[in-house]
Amino acid sequence: MNVQQSTAPASIDTVIFDIGRVLIQFSFEDFRTFLVANGATLTTVQDFIDRSELLAYEHGRLTSERFLEKVQGLLGTPTCLIELTRRWQEVFSPIPEMLELARSLRPRYRVLLMSNTNELHWQHLDQTYALSSLADGVITSFAARAMKPDPAIYAFAEQRFAVSPHRTVFVDDIEQNVLAAIERGWHGVLHRGVAETKRRLDALDVKSGQLEQ
Repeated sequence: MNVQQSTAPASIDTVIFDIGRVLIQFSFEDFRTFLVANGATLTTVQDFIDRSELLAYEHGRLTSERFLEKVQGLLGTPTCLIELTRRWQEVFSPIPEMLELARSLRPRYRVLLMSNTNELHWQHLDQTYALSSLADGVITSFAARAMKPDPAIYAFAEQRFAVSPHRTVFVDDIEQNVLAAIERGWHGVLHRGVAETKRRLDALDVKSGQLEQ
């Protein structure tokens, strides 16, 4: 399904990127394996998500300390909290071409990031990949207390950063999240790869590069 809004805008001034699997790759499988090796009985990643109450954490309803307590509770023998935190944060790897794309748009457009994430992950992502320096602002689900595709997080972005829907394009790898943006009047690009996303942005007349002098 093509979820990109079909009517080209007169002038896009804001590009909003999702983070996970758009700018940064991630997988919880290694973390689940680490927990199992330390006595947890977790057959799937979804099992971990449910039993750790990760979604509540990413909604900002749990503190980082409480989340780590819940993860510790899954283990047969509690492990070092520093090691547990390190393992939880090291589930990421960069997607260099997409990071460069976002960076290249800054001279012409306001670039924002909007992600379903949690405090410990965001701290690590920002420290490791300097994401704050890549964007003019960041909307995290734990700060907004809402997760995509809930309309509340899009409304939070509009209010916090004075986003004009018809002048905004949102890039995400999950179709429901893009459709939710389109329902608010934003333009949407469903990310399926670097070349495809560049092509779709080009179709919306979103050009990277330096401003003309």
